[in-house]
Amino acid sequence: MDNEIKLSVSEDAENKYLTFYCDNQLFGVSIDHIVQIVGMQKISPIPEAPEYEKGVINLRGSIIPVIDTRLRLRKKEKEYDERTCIIISTIGESTTGFIVDGVDEVVSIEEESITPHQNMQTGDGNEYITGIANISDKIVLIMDIEKLIAKKIPVIEGHPFPLKAFYPGAKVSAPLAKAPAHPKSRPKKWRKFPNRKPSVPA
Repeated sequence: MDNEIKLSVSEDAENKYLTFYCDNQLFGVSIDHIVQIVGMQKISPIPEAPEYEKGVINLRGSIIPVIDTRLRLRKKEKEYDERTCIIISTIGESTTGFIVDGVDEVVSIEEESITPHQNMQTGDGNEYITGIANISDKIVLIMDIEKLIAKKIPVIEGHPFPLKAFYPGAKVSAPLAKAPAHPKSRPKKWRKFPNRKPSVPA
């Protein structure tokens, strides 16, 4: 996928869903938090991150963490191809991308057309599924995107290496801006000689 697709959220976005494929299953997410869809980008991995957390991308100067939806749903990993793309989502001040096998379309799904999750069994990853819908003879699993991306790449917020080292001059979004505690945050009297023993009067 070479082109970027930007989604404009209209007043009736409440019942609009972006559908995409993952392991030959069709999923749908509300477009409320979807910003755009981009083709695969160069991903810089983050050391010691879980397998599904692929790393970060530099999207027009912004550092965005990305997760692999297949691995997040505990499905078999697949090599990326020309249909693979990244769906960029923003919730509050947090922006995240999730990699999918391919996008389908934006559809309208009324709430009454969705069967609640507790009435069905969807298999692995069903903790992220809120319901199921039948649209034009296609089964769509409705996904809670907030749950899918709720667990951020843990090493970013307290990462020992500055993210700007990956992309000099890049703008780091709020969720990525937290820095690890610096040694100088220790009490002043212990900074210079941390191993010095207190003197004992003669």
